[in-house]
Amino acid sequence: MNSAAFGTSPVDAEIALPASPAPASAGRIGTGRARWTVPPPLLVAAVRAADAICLLATALLVWRAGFDRGAPDRQAHLAILIGSVVTLAALARGGYAPRRLRAVPTQARLLVVAVLVGLAAIAGCMASLDPDSLLEQYWILVWLLVASGLLTAWRAVLGLALGALDRAGWLSRRVAVAGSPDLAAGVMERIMTGGADWRVVGLFDDAMPAADLIEHCRQARIDAVVIAVPPQQRERIANLRRQLAVMAADVYLLADIGDVAPAGAGVVAIADRPAVVIQRRPLSEWDALTKRVFDLALTLILLVLLAPLMVVISAAIKLTSSGPVLFHQPRIGFDNRTMWMVKFRSMYHRSADLLADQQTTLRDPRVTPVGRWLRKLSLDELPQLFNVLAGSMSLVGPRPHAPNTKADGRLFPDVVADYARRHRVKPGITGWAQVNGWRGETRTAAQIEERVRCDLYYIDNWSLLLDLKILWRTAMGGFCGPAAY
Repeated sequence: MNSAAFGTSPVDAEIALPASPAPASAGRIGTGRARWTVPPPLLVAAVRAADAICLLATALLVWRAGFDRGAPDRQAHLAILIGSVVTLAALARGGYAPRRLRAVPTQARLLVVAVLVGLAAIAGCMASLDPDSLLEQYWILVWLLVASGLLTAWRAVLGLALGALDRAGWLSRRVAVAGSPDLAAGVMERIMTGGADWRVVGLFDDAMPAADLIEHCRQARIDAVVIAVPPQQRERIANLRRQLAVMAADVYLLADIGDVAPAGAGVVAIADRPAVVIQRRPLSEWDALTKRVFDLALTLILLVLLAPLMVVISAAIKLTSSGPVLFHQPRIGFDNRTMWMVKFRSMYHRSADLLADQQTTLRDPRVTPVGRWLRKLSLDELPQLFNVLAGSMSLVGPRPHAPNTKADGRLFPDVVADYARRHRVKPGITGWAQVNGWRGETRTAAQIEERVRCDLYYIDNWSLLLDLKILWRTAMGGFCGPAAY
């Protein structure tokens, strides 16, 4: 199918994608829409924090302004804390849904009810601590009025700001629809007119080559793919599911798929229609944010601690062989995209193998004397901390491989069918495969198969605790061993 078959809608300025790539527009999806979206967990966390600051600051200021009537500090402070917590808990019952944050009248009603509940909590706390002085605590009523007004004003401004961000495409999840042309067009129309937090950025005929469909989705940085295929075409659905398994995106099916759905598949609503979740992204938006914050914090600490060592290594490389100190090499990174990984140069400059056509072997003559020690202790990997800062890598994840790396004379993707699935998360400086002994040269198919098995285990079982475990095992010698050369 082509873009003209679907056209565009005034509801959304995004274009329908062609059935095959157009080189002149490669990488350009839509008409100026923001590719980056605000993660809902981050938005909700920021609003919660702002609400908490408003409530606590308002209560303390009102109480300090002369309405305390002699109430002991610790009693008032405890009442303020309890009242604020109860108010936030009451707001949590629907007050932080991303769609509701943009509805100012709804927010005003929720805020008034929540503050009244908080008022009751403060009054109950003061009555239990000092019953005789409860009627003298006029500051509680003043807090009710001020907190209600301040929160309502803040949420009104927030609603207007979120409305503007939504119109710019910063809040909606970017979704592509793949499947039968007629059915996909209908699904697109329902999504675009359903009022949900979705924005259709592409329509795909599933008859197009799978590689083209996946590449278009990567170019558009798709958050989710909706499969629109008649329910009786089970094999067609299963085939699409297999093809999309390499993508770092949620995959939904707007159909009754019976035994095609995996065990435990969840059901969600898309444009007010039930959809089966047949694939979840490896890390939720909140998980990805948590991992990123952890990476940045620990990386900055490591760079400060290791700066003297990195200066010494740089001097040693520069004094013992000609050429640059750092070696930049293309590697296959997140979402199967090419990234440039940086390492300390460990080979003679004239022997550099940019695409890794020949893997490093034991006593490889291309490696310098200094480089031999760097590789043995894995110190050549230290500059990848800058990759982590830049966001192309993580501290922990599947190791990125060079494009031409082979095992048993074949490229890695030709050896392992699920190889591309390891690119659904950011690559790491260290990983589960490395601390389990699968690192270094890969001569046989079994070696890369075991690496991929470990990588997929890590992706399927990720947690911050697992990252800490891998980092600890790496620090305790996981990057040294007989395969480090």
